[in-house]
Amino acid sequence: MSKRYPDNDQQSLLETAESYLRESVAPLASEIDSAPEVLREALKGLSVRVASAKPNRTLLGLRIPKSWGGLEVSSTTFPYFQQLVARYSGALAFLQNQHQSAGAMIVYSENESLKHQYLPKLAKGQVLVGIGFSQVRRTGNPLVKAIPVDGGYQISGKVPWVTGFSIFQEFIIGAVLPDGREVYGMVPFTPTCQDAGGTITFSKPMALAAMQSTNTVSATLTDWFLPEERVVSIAKAGAIHENDQKKVLSTGFLALVQRGRNA
Repeated sequence: MSKRYPDNDQQSLLETAESYLRESVAPLASEIDSAPEVLREALKGLSVRVASAKPNRTLLGLRIPKSWGGLEVSSTTFPYFQQLVARYSGALAFLQNQHQSAGAMIVYSENESLKHQYLPKLAKGQVLVGIGFSQVRRTGNPLVKAIPVDGGYQISGKVPWVTGFSIFQEFIIGAVLPDGREVYGMVPFTPTCQDAGGTITFSKPMALAAMQSTNTVSATLTDWFLPEERVVSIAKAGAIHENDQKKVLSTGFLALVQRGRNA
């Protein structure tokens, strides 16, 4: 049998993933793309302890270091995994990629308290986290602004796209400071009113042409207080564009592989 995967030490991990996708995801592919509750269970299924699985399926922490309970796979293995998931379900591939991206952002955070709080749980799928910062890419007047205040930042504005409502518990929001720097922090993915009056609300899930199950919504924040301890990172102005240039081809396979499966 010829070797199908890049690293011998992680070949069994990818074989475990493919076994789960083939046996549990493929038969429900249509339902996963249309029903949020089915997608949620498929996502949770990527990270469970199974006696027959060697290694156990801890596939939601692939970019999280082993010291934090993740698998810390190589930069070669991770794209193989992403392509593999996309062959079986576009919705699942997209949603798990959001979670993996959030985990990676926290890994590189200087907020050690946040790492202790989230990384072990993200790796095990005990907490599911999304991302909501595409609006930071837009030029001109920022859609979401952050104002420095005592102990943190006051955030107001509208996030036009956040994926995973009712599936993710929290998401990392991006906002722009008066000097152009970018602040990223953890906020709840459920309607919330703070004691000081700050609010976060969400629209109904949008009617999309595909992957309706991902529950994409918009979020509106009004005077939301983001305390320092919830800040993931603060980046220089334009950092998101530099990062995009480095990763311009990293998710192109999502459309290409899914299209190939449906062809």
